[in-house]
Amino acid sequence: SYLKSLADYAFAFHLNELVVCASAYQPWLDKAPGNTANGREYCLNRNNSMWPLSNGFWDYQARCAYLMRQGRPVVDLCIYLGSDVPNKILSHRLPSIPEGYDWDVCTDDALLRLLSARDGRLQAAAGMSYSVLVVERLATLSAEPESKLAQLKAAGVPVYDARIVGDFALQNFLDSIGLLPDVRFQTANLPEDRLLFAHRRVESSRALAARALASGSNAREDFDIYFFSNHSQRAFNQEIVMRDVAGKVAEYWDPLSGRRHCLPQSDSPDGHLKVALHLAPDESAFVILREPGSSCATISLHAESSEPLPGVASDARPDVASDARSDVASDACSEKTLTLREDWKLQFFLPKDTVTIFMPELCDWTQLADPRLKYHSGRALYEKEINVDSFNNNQSCLLRINGLHAVAKVRVNGKEAGYVWCSPWEIEIAHCLREGKNHLQIEVANQLSNRMIGDLDLPEDERVTFATTPIVKPGDALLPAGITGSVELIIR
Repeated sequence: SYLKSLADYAFAFHLNELVVCASAYQPWLDKAPGNTANGREYCLNRNNSMWPLSNGFWDYQARCAYLMRQGRPVVDLCIYLGSDVPNKILSHRLPSIPEGYDWDVCTDDALLRLLSARDGRLQAAAGMSYSVLVVERLATLSAEPESKLAQLKAAGVPVYDARIVGDFALQNFLDSIGLLPDVRFQTANLPEDRLLFAHRRVESSRALAARALASGSNAREDFDIYFFSNHSQRAFNQEIVMRDVAGKVAEYWDPLSGRRHCLPQSDSPDGHLKVALHLAPDESAFVILREPGSSCATISLHAESSEPLPGVASDARPDVASDARSDVASDACSEKTLTLREDWKLQFFLPKDTVTIFMPELCDWTQLADPRLKYHSGRALYEKEINVDSFNNNQSCLLRINGLHAVAKVRVNGKEAGYVWCSPWEIEIAHCLREGKNHLQIEVANQLSNRMIGDLDLPEDERVTFATTPIVKPGDALLPAGITGSVELIIR
């Protein structure tokens, strides 16, 4: 989930191709983690203890990267870094950017060769267009860029020069030229507490439009694609306002599962769209805006269909709804929660054998007396029989895992439901569930740190792990392992 937060930060800046960095040479089949990256544990290869359950992590990246490659970014501010070299984006030199405005950066090369004025906007040769040019506060300019700035101003391009007016008047400047935020919302706007977003537009003239979203979309249709990431430990629950897109249908697309549904929305008299958006702490999602009545209908949350979304198995997605403007009334429907904290069978898959225990109540593996289990790093399987009364195909059932460390694969009645590895730490299992008796399996894998810490107390010839560069040291604290909270079934 930590790597997801880094990926979300990249997606919010329109980066859409992530490259895996790992040890290139891994000669041992019997030593883990083996070669590592300068004492770091995160190497993404077969020796990573979470590797067998990492599918959800890769599927998430694939869905996000695919959507973030469609259309063209919608960005209001172009920040000019100046002529001094080397050019770097340094946070302490950036102006205070108000919430709801996206931004790019440029250097002398782009300013002098690629950017020009067109209809009062800053136009790039490749097609990008910006509302405002912002000059960084500490930017150093040679004569040629200064001359280009004067030309752009004369041509009607709004230029905010932080060298003259400082960093903190940008909002006043944007207000003075009547430029509203692309997306209006309110957070603490702090590094650790803010809403990250990116906006891309697929226009009707582009051939990519037919493939931009799910199969069956109309190539003559315009789409707006918004990526949101709640970079906060608090839930985000607000009515956001999207600029100049009134009349479109708002759909919530979940990149973790590929599921989607309509969002509550309303149009404002000034041409903007109000959309109710809820995100759990560290949760991310796409909001897709399309024309009403488009050929690719919205999908409901519950029933099954034969046509999968990109990268989603046909048995893991719901059916097509008939009304693209109808809202999913999840807040208004009845809800029943079944808490599963007690009486679990647990199998630990150790390097050389399997140990099965009965767990009267879910607890941290590091609290177990058996040192093989206390320091276990790798996979373990939780199993439990559950009874679900009065369940039918029109209902939703979320399985929520509170206190999961670190990834899990869920099976119900022998059928794979999917992976849980990040916020909101839940998964839809209605398509696997049946009324009455059900067999629930949760396979969990944790990091390798605990086994390496335990090995420090053993002779070298009895250790399970081996690393070319030390990763842990004596006195390091064990990390929480397994499911330390509760498992909940939430039936709606």
